[in-house]
Amino acid sequence: MMRLLLVWMLLFFASAGFAQKDTVYRYRANGRRATGNDSITTIQKLVKNADGTWHMYAYKYAGNRLDYDEPWADTIKGLVDGVSRSYYESGATSDSTIYKNGRRKLQYHYYKNGALMALAHYNNAGDFTSVEGWDSTGKVIPDFIFMQQASFPGGDKGWGRYLGEQLGRKQPKAFQKGEIGGAVVVSFLVNKEGHVTEVAIDESSGYQVLDQHALNVIKNSPDWNPAIQYNQPVIYRQKQKLTYTN
Repeated sequence: MMRLLLVWMLLFFASAGFAQKDTVYRYRANGRRATGNDSITTIQKLVKNADGTWHMYAYKYAGNRLDYDEPWADTIKGLVDGVSRSYYESGATSDSTIYKNGRRKLQYHYYKNGALMALAHYNNAGDFTSVEGWDSTGKVIPDFIFMQQASFPGGDKGWGRYLGEQLGRKQPKAFQKGEIGGAVVVSFLVNKEGHVTEVAIDESSGYQVLDQHALNVIKNSPDWNPAIQYNQPVIYRQKQKLTYTN
């Protein structure tokens, strides 16, 4: 009896070990690998298929809700090959994207009621080429905008001119004397109306007066053209590095 029990236990642990190798869990914090000091935002469950490929299921840590799932060629690079799907909180599909060797080919975006909102096309390099859009009744929306970043009036050149002008104004005296210098990274949001909000120091120069000057430069920015996603304005997060040298 003892021998049979021992054999059964060995078979059980061998089976459990195999199952663990075929199912891998990863914990993420805002897109990166979670460490002991991070707050977990996503749990990734990777399940190995019979052909050696994997399928990844990403769950929101809060509420344990399936956020998206996609087929991976391996667990190292996470190369997507097949159909990737993301979901609304209700569980309905929000996006369905077809990948080939890690490159997007087609992307379908749906209304919450299941109607197709947009179909985006990509070239062989995976770059966006064109889009078609419809309202919730199926009527074509002319000039539908799929994705568009927020932009400063006059584009990058206009933003560069603004920064150049503002950095030269009301400079801290210690900087003018050549006593201090450095770089400041400022983060901010462009809201749906194009206003610059939530301006904060992301990386300090080490000098409070320089950090404050950089904050003022960004806070005083004129309105931007808001970002567009699925033909609607959305909040856009931006970072700007400002370098103070004499």
